[in-house]
Amino acid sequence: TPDGRATFKALAWNVAGLRALMEKNPGTLRAIVDAERPDVLCLQEHKLQDVHVSDLTTKLKTLLPEYPTVRFAVSTKKKGYSGVALLGVVEGLGGNGHAIGKHVDEGRLLTMEYETHWLVLAYVPNSGASLSSHRFPYDRVRWEADVRAYLTSLCASKPVVFGGDLNVAHLDADIYNVGAPHVKKSAGTTPEERAAFGELLATAGTPPGMSDTHFHPDATGWFTYWSQRVGNRPVNRGLRLDYFVASNDIL
Repeated sequence: TPDGRATFKALAWNVAGLRALMEKNPGTLRAIVDAERPDVLCLQEHKLQDVHVSDLTTKLKTLLPEYPTVRFAVSTKKKGYSGVALLGVVEGLGGNGHAIGKHVDEGRLLTMEYETHWLVLAYVPNSGASLSSHRFPYDRVRWEADVRAYLTSLCASKPVVFGGDLNVAHLDADIYNVGAPHVKKSAGTTPEERAAFGELLATAGTPPGMSDTHFHPDATGWFTYWSQRVGNRPVNRGLRLDYFVASNDIL
């Protein structure tokens, strides 16, 4: 809240396969929670099928007993693909993974209602597959328009926190090599994607306007994605693709 009397801490992580993480290195998840103590833990790209949900729910509750609320949105369009999950310290008032009907089959959105606000967790489609086709930027821009409309509809009742792996580097500071010629043609850094995210911040909500909760506009080198293929993380050549944004009246 603006007066600081109530706080809400959310943490997002693209796990790129939750089953593998829980089998090979569950201690990493435990360590992150111990260090950060979020109210809500948001996991993107879990890649689960419906048949895996019950088992992984049990494993997560055993590993993280302080998070009794566990919710999943699962891709039904393609097995072992996409998906988002939410683990909460407290039970919300309600929620679902069917936020936007036309996009529900990829399990990319999960909504939870709390007393003071809505939380919408997202794993936004990567534009890479359509960059060379006639469907770009149509697919991505349509997604952005649908999400803006959905967030605005939620804001009619209470403020919204929206975040996760949003697959866009909005500002120049979010791109380590922003001046490189290929940046404008690469997934997540095209002018169309960056402009669409700016439009979401400016126009989503009732009243319009949401803000990036990274309150350090002059900071540089703060990234959330690094290419492992070319070893970019040790030298911090990265992108900031993961965000939490919130209705202005809740900040």
